[in-house]
Amino acid sequence: MEKIKTLIFENKEKAQSFVRSLDKNEVRGKCSIKKTKGWNTYSVRFKPHAYSDIIEIMKRYKPEKKHYLDISKDVS
Repeated sequence: MEKIKTLIFENKEKAQSFVRSLDKNEVRGKCSIKKTKGWNTYSVRFKPHAYSDIIEIMKRYKPEKKHYLDISKDVS
């Protein structure tokens, strides 16, 4: 079982757009969007089926700001 991966976005619309852009044939797993606790951002929590799914989603994820990677480590 792989760990849940958290991706940070500036607003809910950008998070929803990212989730919609994922090809379900290449990235398998469940995504949920919610407000990041303690931050003015939104989180996409991705529960992968396999490690290869994490690799694929991270190829597509480009954080809008550098500190978003630190936030994702903080809330994980």
